[in-house]
Parts: sequence; structure tokens; C-alpha cells
Amino acid sequence: MARNKENKELTYSQALAELEKIISRIESEEVDVDALAEQVKRASVLIRFCREKLQSTEEDVKKVLSEMESKPVHGNSFEKDLGLL
Repeated sequence: MARNKENKELTYSQALAELEKIISRIESEEVDVDALAEQVKRASVLIRFCREKLQSTEEDVKKVLSEMESKPVHGNSFEKDLGLL
């Protein structure tokens, strides 16, 4: 349960950094056999988190781009917001 709450407060950058540390420890054989399974499970959680975050971000970007394409080029509020009009 603590990990679940921890994941909600986790950022993509933090998850990626933790994942890189786990991979580095495994590759350099710093992880003993007893801890290996736990590290692999945590890596799996982090990978899932990162994939979901990337998918969510991609959907958000597509939505924004779609909204921009559907608005008129001249005289829209987007250009006004940028101070172009």
C-alpha cells in the first residue's frame, strides 16, 4: 500500500532515475539473489508507471494539437493569448 501511495506522488523523472539505479545495480551484480526478485518487481512497477505517464502525455499533446488545428488561424484566442493580435 505504501508503494501505491508513493507511486501517486512519483514523477516520471524520479521513476526513470530509480529504474536506472536498479538496472545499474543488477548489471554490476550489486544486488544479491535474495533482493533480486524484489528489485525486478519494483522495476516492473516503475516501467508500467513510465509507460502510463508517456501514454497520458501523448494523449494530452494530441488533444492540444487537435484543438489548435480546429481553431481558425486568424483572430483566435490562442493568438491573443500569445500577444500576436
